[in-house]
Amino acid sequence: MIGRHYKAHKHNVIDLFESYKIKRGDLEDGVDVRFLERRVNSLKNGKFTLAVAGEVKAGKSTFINALLGAEILPSDVLQASSAIVEIFKSETSFLKVRYADGKEESIYDDLENSNADRAKDRLQEICKINDQYRDIPTTLIDDCIIESEEGITVDDAFVEQLEKLSGSCLHDKYSMIEGFISERTKDIIPVKIEFGYPLKWEFDELRIVDSPGVNATGGVQDVSFRFFEEANAILFVHPIKPIESESFRRFVSAVISNRSKETLFLILTHAGLYSNNEVERLYAEAGRQYKNVIPKERILVVDSLLKLIHCNLENGVDIQEIRKCESKKRILSSFREQAEDENRELIDVVYENSRFEKMFDAIDEFSMKAPNLQLQEILEKIKSGYEEQENQYTEKVERLEMKKRNPQEYEQEINRISEALESIN
Repeated sequence: MIGRHYKAHKHNVIDLFESYKIKRGDLEDGVDVRFLERRVNSLKNGKFTLAVAGEVKAGKSTFINALLGAEILPSDVLQASSAIVEIFKSETSFLKVRYADGKEESIYDDLENSNADRAKDRLQEICKINDQYRDIPTTLIDDCIIESEEGITVDDAFVEQLEKLSGSCLHDKYSMIEGFISERTKDIIPVKIEFGYPLKWEFDELRIVDSPGVNATGGVQDVSFRFFEEANAILFVHPIKPIESESFRRFVSAVISNRSKETLFLILTHAGLYSNNEVERLYAEAGRQYKNVIPKERILVVDSLLKLIHCNLENGVDIQEIRKCESKKRILSSFREQAEDENRELIDVVYENSRFEKMFDAIDEFSMKAPNLQLQEILEKIKSGYEEQENQYTEKVERLEMKKRNPQEYEQEINRISEALESIN
């Protein structure tokens, strides 16, 4: 599972950064210390953040549930809301929601009542937006409602503005937009959701951040961009077929900076719908198509639904109970046949074909390297700062050499600067 080696490296990064700050003092070496402090503070605060992005209908919520090992986010015919959802491990489930009007809602489940799951139920209720609004830029409209002091009039100017910002054709969706706005008020629009849950993973510091679907937002919100910039890893979820993804290319060009590009993974989902040969062909094609965007080792193929079925089987859920979910029933039949043909346990066949073991290993390896990548970034910036300091000191020595009116005074100054240069080197 993710994070087996993470803690061993984290404290070393923190110690090295603190040492650098002391040695740097008040010198202006060109290093953006505030950014590095935010990165180090996220380590100190016990967070390793995986930010998940992707289109609506790409299977993002199902993938997150599979990653969590629990069906927490709604993943049926309803799309998630436009709010950022931050999920982490806690002793019991609790939910904290901040709404656009400033109101906060908190739910803490009773530890003594094992059947109490009010926080999860409320989370799913808040996240759901009716499927009938899937084709309009709900996040942009929510933003307009939040910013508006008065009611919004759905006229040509407003719809043209939405079209320009979203890149969508909305001229035939006036009534749909009006219907959505009539249901949305600031007191029910969530702007931030935090959800703690007694997850089974060992990596206590892991936080999953679910961002709005990139084609539902009409552009990435500032808050989403901040999460992407500060995340330890970004997972972009896209169906394996069709392999070509303009949304992924737009996401990389418009949202991902050079800094965050080094943390980007492309997760291709729905692999269980295709034969192994077809999956390998599509994976190879993805490597060719995106070779200038992302290294092939950071392109991963999974089937989230099979991983959820694996979780069900691990938890002792009966096959007939699993088959009550139509999507699970459809995909499970062929793998039951494979298990019978190969005389293997169904749980092993399902997990193998979910391909999550390889994904967990890849992200685990990355989580081990991530603190060192942060350290490398810090050291590269420090190096550039020291080089600039050396240039300044060298110029100062040359000026002092030319202006020796008091040889003893200037010799002391030259020696002091020379010692500083030697220390830097």
